[in-house]
Amino acid sequence: MQSVNPTSYGKFLKRLRIDTGDTLSMMAQKLNVSVSLLSSVESGAREIPPELSDTIRTKYKLDATASDALLKAECETLHKSISISLVGRENDKDFKKSAISIARDLQELPTNEVQKIAEEVHQKAQSKREKDFSGWAALGLAAIALGVGIALAASGNKNDSEKNPQGGN
Repeated sequence: MQSVNPTSYGKFLKRLRIDTGDTLSMMAQKLNVSVSLLSSVESGAREIPPELSDTIRTKYKLDATASDALLKAECETLHKSISISLVGRENDKDFKKSAISIARDLQELPTNEVQKIAEEVHQKAQSKREKDFSGWAALGLAAIALGVGIALAASGNKNDSEKNPQGGN
């Protein structure tokens, strides 16, 4: 049997899984992949399936920093090919044209031009993720504030009834 070395991506997955308290089975279920596939990606025995990173970002609600760490880990991991998903964009002609152009023409450009394009796309996507995450964060803070308000109101009602057991003035 061939020994496999965990990739940066596999290490990221394992760290995320452990940090969130998920077992391999729980993470596989959240990501809608098999346990064996997830284990193989984590150990470096299999390539990263298309759309796995997007699914991880969505299911684990990664903030911009964690998304960057995931991207870095993916970039440090060897790929034989990379795909661009058209899911949800099947009828978007401009998106298709851009995806096909990138797949076909990117290899023709010098490295410095590719780096400029990558940086611009990354910055725009990161900005969108930050806006999306800040919306979730604001919602979470509102829920916490509501919970604190309810707890304080309940506590206040309890204190009022202790002061005046008959409920009158």
